[in-house]
Amino acid sequence: MSGQAVGAGFVRVERLAIGGAVVLERPLLHVLPLPGAGGVLGVAVDGILGAELFRRLVVRIDYERETLTLLRPPVEPGADWGERLALTFYAHIPCIEAELDGRAAKYLLDTGNSGAVLLHAWPDGTSREGASVATTVGWGVGGAIVGRLARGGSLRLGGHRIDAPALRVLEDGDPARGAPGLAGNIGAAILSRFDVTLDYGRNAAWLAPNARFGAPFHVDRSGLRIHAGDGAFDVVAVMAGSPAAQAGLRAGDRIVEVDGAAAGGIALHAQRRAWQESAPGTRVALRVERAGAAFDAGFALRDLIPARFAEPRR
Repeated sequence: MSGQAVGAGFVRVERLAIGGAVVLERPLLHVLPLPGAGGVLGVAVDGILGAELFRRLVVRIDYERETLTLLRPPVEPGADWGERLALTFYAHIPCIEAELDGRAAKYLLDTGNSGAVLLHAWPDGTSREGASVATTVGWGVGGAIVGRLARGGSLRLGGHRIDAPALRVLEDGDPARGAPGLAGNIGAAILSRFDVTLDYGRNAAWLAPNARFGAPFHVDRSGLRIHAGDGAFDVVAVMAGSPAAQAGLRAGDRIVEVDGAAAGGIALHAQRRAWQESAPGTRVALRVERAGAAFDAGFALRDLIPARFAEPRR
């Protein structure tokens, strides 16, 4: 997701085995460069399991136990699969009907999106008042995704109501806004509250709430967008007016210590989660490198988005 063009190609391999159980003979693989993916995710990534695989299998994702189960169809739905919802497809990407604050629309199901709800545009009748300033809200194959942070009142997926989801709304003019007929993406921060089963052959998804279902949606309280670097966290964006910006941090800085601990020994996802879940007012102490010099910086975390969308004034 970004306006930057990325070259790609195809290659046929003799055999693809997944987990020692699923084997595909002579599959055609899509070759897509993923520059910097390890830094963005904090883990090494060799490839992506995509639609051509999923359409041949029944896929079960247990976020709570961190397991992926691949089944060969036909598979009869189990009693523990939960509520069945209809799938449609935009190109090869599954879509689902959802209702955000009373507005029904179609959304992509995007397991690769770590956020909750990404909106391609501001919903009709809502105000941007109280939302964050424009900032980097994500990172795609082509680079930074620019938008604003906000919070919805409720999201309905079938009979499931999810309160106060975190929202990322793409900025006007961002090339990622161009999917006709789609309101946005529903990401892993929503899906991880369920056991998810996908059966492309039946055009269906099943959602069964897990122990995380009622958990609150935490959003970064630092204003920093960091990627994993060589023994450090690389600062790639800083939200204007945020605690990090007020402490003088800027893109291009390297964070080498966090609260006295070497950054190289901290998992990227753990540090991001700490700045999301630590209470407002929590002090953060950093050791930062910039242009060959080192300095100390500190700030207190604070909420950067409102309780929910502001309603239009009448």
